[in-house]
Formats: sequence, structure tokens, C-alpha cells
Amino acid sequence: MKTLVVVGHPRLGESTTQQFLKVAASECANVTWHELQLPFEVTQEQALIQQHDRIIVQFPLYWYSAPAIMRQWFDEVWRMPLTTGNYRLLRGKQLGVVVTAGAARNEFQTGGKQGATMDEVLRPYQMTARVTEMEYLPALPIYQFNYLSEQAKQELYITYQSYISNPEHGHFAGLEQWLLARLDSLITTMPDLVPVLAQLRANQEELTDIAQQVKWMRQEDDE
Repeated sequence: MKTLVVVGHPRLGESTTQQFLKVAASECANVTWHELQLPFEVTQEQALIQQHDRIIVQFPLYWYSAPAIMRQWFDEVWRMPLTTGNYRLLRGKQLGVVVTAGAARNEFQTGGKQGATMDEVLRPYQMTARVTEMEYLPALPIYQFNYLSEQAKQELYITYQSYISNPEHGHFAGLEQWLLARLDSLITTMPDLVPVLAQLRANQEELTDIAQQVKWMRQEDDE
């Protein structure tokens, strides 16, 4: 799987969040980091999209929407032959959203200060995926990055890497497989991870056994 991370930020060089995410993305294979700049070469932008399987649009939340450069990218690039007629070149691809917000997580909930959930704010992207026959990935919102603890940032680092590079992101078994592969790649430079990897493999085998037992029990109930 190849992923295209499309970053739309009017002050990218000043964003500690985007620099953090850029470092995380640089460690992932088959991930292209693409920073939007005007004017757009529409043919090149469309070609980039066609060359990748998972498209991630990444931006800060400005007045409950994406910055102007991201909206302009959609307006100018997401058009024929990419999106309409018999040239549905987006069909079967995945669309995900990574959005950063200065407000707290609890403000984006029913009855919260913002008056809407983040899923509701981002509904246009879900609708875009639907009309272009893409698979929509549940968004990855990042709230108040500069206030996160170091542990929370480490967890975000791994979660973000999974979001952009794990084909089975969102599924527990797929996440565990992905983590095992990531640890395998780090063993040579970080030998202290060997016992962690061994424990994860043991846990995975145990989960597989449990899943098989549950399957057998269901088959017996059906007989």
C-alpha cells in the first residue's frame, strides 16, 4: 500500500505539530509527504493521487473548515478526469483526514462548547469519499498538541504512523501485526526491544487460539 499525505497549512514552517508528524511519516515506508504550494500543477497533482492507494488530507481546523489552500486544492484538482463520468480513478482508494485543533477534545461533543462533534464538522470529507466511491477512514483528530504530555505524544507518534501506513488500521489484530513488523525493523538498532517483541508475539498467539476456540463454539451451537 502506498500513502499520500497532503498537507495544507498556511504557516507550515511555524507549526510544531506538523513538524512532529513529518518526522513520524519519514520513518514509514511507501509514504509520500506532499506540502501544498500555489499555484497547483493540476495534472501533476492528479497523477500523484492516482499513484497512491490511501490519500490523507492533513490540516489545522480554521473556523470549522480546512485552510483556503486545502479547499482550493479540492476545487482545482478533484475534477475530471479524476472524479466524474466513466473515469472514476478514485474508486477503491481510501480517504483519511488528520486534523489539528486548538480546542480541547471535550468541546467537540454533543452539548459541548463547539456545538458539534468532530465527525460532524468533517462530514463533507465523508460525503466526498462516498460520491467518489472511496473508502472513508475515521478521522484522526489531534487536540491541543502543545499541551500533550510526552507519553501522550509518544502514543500519538505510533497512532499516526499506523494511520498512514497500516493497511489494517482500526482493526486490533491488524494493529498488532503492524506493531510487530515495526518492532522487527527496530531490533537491530534497539536490542532492548527483543523481550517486548517476544511478549507481543506470545499475546498474538494466545489471541489467535481464543478466536479459534470461539469459532468452534459457535459452529457447535449452530449444529
